[in-house]
Amino acid sequence: MSRGLEDLAAKLDATRAGNWCMIVTADHGMTRVDKGITALDLIDEVAESTGTEIPVTLDGGVLYVWAEGEAASELAKALADAEGVAEVIGQDSPEAQARRAELHTRHPRTPPLIAVTASGYMFIESPLFMDYTRGSHGTADLDTDLLVPLVVYGPRARDGNAEQLFDAARSLTDIYGLVMTILGIE
Repeated sequence: MSRGLEDLAAKLDATRAGNWCMIVTADHGMTRVDKGITALDLIDEVAESTGTEIPVTLDGGVLYVWAEGEAASELAKALADAEGVAEVIGQDSPEAQARRAELHTRHPRTPPLIAVTASGYMFIESPLFMDYTRGSHGTADLDTDLLVPLVVYGPRARDGNAEQLFDAARSLTDIYGLVMTILGIE
């Protein structure tokens, strides 16, 4: 891929000298993850002790749990005590409802219990998955370490100008605006 991008840059330099820009990015980013929380082990323990079935969905930095009553209470406590869990959000208190609204997770189909990991952690089904998973698509939290790759290359981005161009751009997520800034188009 690197060779192909180098060839493309050479062709752009030859045919549009000084007036081109190449941006390589992604539609989403990844967080850095070093440690996994085997949530299913915690859930299995609570399910066994309460004699209930507890459906869950793991989504990297967020765990959605459909537990009620005693199972929900026990699991909320177990999750709150687990290393790497930053927050456990119920649904009954005004504070929980406010937090759900802040995180845009307030919806009729949202489960009664939501857990959010701390930075550097993710929920996993098994420790085996950490051998090849070193990243997550993020968390529900608004303050995240989500890293979206962004590589900008071209005549105006050379010689250490990229940082100045990024500072002048309207937004790093506005690719059109970024290209306009880099090419000097108002």
